[in-house]
Amino acid sequence: MFTRDLAFVIGNKFFISNMRKENRKSAIKGWSNIIKQIDEDDIIKVPENIYLEGGDVLVDGKIIYIGIGERTTMESVNFLKSVLDKNYTIIPLKLKPNFLHLDVVFTIIYPNLALIYKEGLEESSYKLLDKYDKIELTKKEQFELGTNVFVIDPNAIIINSNHKRIKEEIEKKDNYYFIKNGRNKKTWRSLSVHYLPTKREMKNSPYIVYIERKT
Repeated sequence: MFTRDLAFVIGNKFFISNMRKENRKSAIKGWSNIIKQIDEDDIIKVPENIYLEGGDVLVDGKIIYIGIGERTTMESVNFLKSVLDKNYTIIPLKLKPNFLHLDVVFTIIYPNLALIYKEGLEESSYKLLDKYDKIELTKKEQFELGTNVFVIDPNAIIINSNHKRIKEEIEKKDNYYFIKNGRNKKTWRSLSVHYLPTKREMKNSPYIVYIERKT
């Protein structure tokens, strides 16, 4: 459950998160058969003294946004800068208290278009996102994790079927093919937190992914 938090992919590198909560650290052991299929040279494990979870990592081409808050610490920014090539820009975004991960308040739909819950970010961090045309979420939509849409590619989005307003706002911006997704009755989470890209195809778009696992 919540697969996305356990690891993340930037370029051709597969990062294994260092989870803040002790009871989540062992979850990655269940992925051994999947990880064996990844080239060892492309696997990077986050050091034990640095907390960095996949839900706090959002990739927009060569720009990497890192949510800084309850689960991910500022030390993670310097760590990523040390292991990624210089073409990447790492931008920390400070979360307000009680917001678990960056992906519950901010999601990139397409270059220059994003879903966002303004009250989940410190004002200085919100201003760093001026490049995006933003669809602002309500408090209720954020509580139901309206940002957790799953962008398959720039023209296809899987979205919680209850989030009709969000769907309509996205449609106003461009033509998309939507796949409805019923709410997970146990967790109230939308689809994206249950999937993890293990490979990104960068030739055409940073949003084309190959899905390897679902929980």
